[in-house]
Amino acid sequence: MLGRKVEDIPLKSDDTTPSKKCSSKTHRGQTQFSEPISASRQSSTIRRNLSILLAEDNPTNQIITRNLLQKEGHDVTIARNGHEAIGACHAQIFDVILMDIEMPNMNGIEATQYIRRHLGPNQTSLIIALTAYGSASQKYTYQHSGIDDVITKPFTLEAFAPVLTLEPVNIAKKDTLRTPAEKVKLSVIDPLILSRLARDHATKDIHYILRSFWRVADGLYEDMHSALENNDQETFDSCAHALKGAAANIGLNEIAYYSDNIARAPRDKVMTALAQIKHSMQRARTALDVFLKALD
Repeated sequence: MLGRKVEDIPLKSDDTTPSKKCSSKTHRGQTQFSEPISASRQSSTIRRNLSILLAEDNPTNQIITRNLLQKEGHDVTIARNGHEAIGACHAQIFDVILMDIEMPNMNGIEATQYIRRHLGPNQTSLIIALTAYGSASQKYTYQHSGIDDVITKPFTLEAFAPVLTLEPVNIAKKDTLRTPAEKVKLSVIDPLILSRLARDHATKDIHYILRSFWRVADGLYEDMHSALENNDQETFDSCAHALKGAAANIGLNEIAYYSDNIARAPRDKVMTALAQIKHSMQRARTALDVFLKALD
């Protein structure tokens, strides 16, 4: 959770400072997102279990993504930031690296650049960006950092399917981002996403996922209050971003919408925007209680 200290895994290479300047070429040259993955990665169309590194700092997203992947029989290693992702890549080879872009201490772009330049066999591993933002300019930046493709939040089994079969994700034709700001009518929850949770996870796991979300969400809300009092804009924006991502991933539309909007709110409207988030959290608790009772 943002605002909490995350322990870093030390780098083993002598060159411990990744370059922050995006390379003009990827490890394959001017690779386009829509191009096929290299022949070595397509050598077999037979489904097999994969070794997957999940670099993600949000505990709720960790649980949801790990459960989806493990349900399909894949081995998942979790790293909580870019430093831990690099440490994991020193220890073993991964078929796929799922890289969250916004992480503390070292972000996904910096970690990807380091992996592409320094880490042996993992230099050619498939690296997929996990992000709530997928504009053309951002995808261009990701491409030139060495990232192969993008999956946008909230995550579903369908979104991961091309990755799990080592097929290219054609982001030019498929975009799984479903932000509340794009909806004509804003609802407290997204029934489609909740129905997918019910389909993809056992009831006990859904209870655990939601408990984990509320622990994170309540902490982020308090961190936003503290950051506002301390005039710490960077922490405030980071917490709002984290809350938006966690809420969107489990279909809490109102919370995600107001968390996204608060970063652009005028200074004199921020307290009102925080009150909107608090009210949305109360409404979401009530809606999720009904959802859980229906499951039980």
